[in-house]
Amino acid sequence: PRLGVLIRPISARDMAEIYDLLTILEPHAARLLAQRDLGPECRAELQGSVFEMDHALRAMDLKAWALADRAFHKQLIDLCGNSRLRDIVSGLWDQVHRARISTLGDRDDLATSNDDHRALLDLIFKGDADGAETLHREHRARAGAALTQILKHHGGAGL
Repeated sequence: PRLGVLIRPISARDMAEIYDLLTILEPHAARLLAQRDLGPECRAELQGSVFEMDHALRAMDLKAWALADRAFHKQLIDLCGNSRLRDIVSGLWDQVHRARISTLGDRDDLATSNDDHRALLDLIFKGDADGAETLHREHRARAGAALTQILKHHGGAGL
């Protein structure tokens, strides 16, 4: 009795703190990835996720968009070559997953997010590590601010 899993809500403050870390860590992964020589299979995998996000957005399938978005960010982290970075970022994603899914219908920045992903891939494929890191930092900062604002709107208890 009274044993089991406790699911803690994600508050606006939690989201801000987690995205603060993601805004530091993921851009570094983008830098590392831009410094690597990616083969055609890796490039196709990354481009495929962006294509899936575009397709999902046109169909207004927010769940499919979220899955493709998560796959894209996971690919960036997995391909950067730093397993510890991957483990840390995966733990952060796990903490915000429920809140991200719950707030998708309130977001108005999904098309901009897709544009950012395409631009990021262009910089990575060109080997522009500085540009990739800068763009991804801006992308994560915007996403974090948007999600934090949505959670504030939902009230202090979080989701």
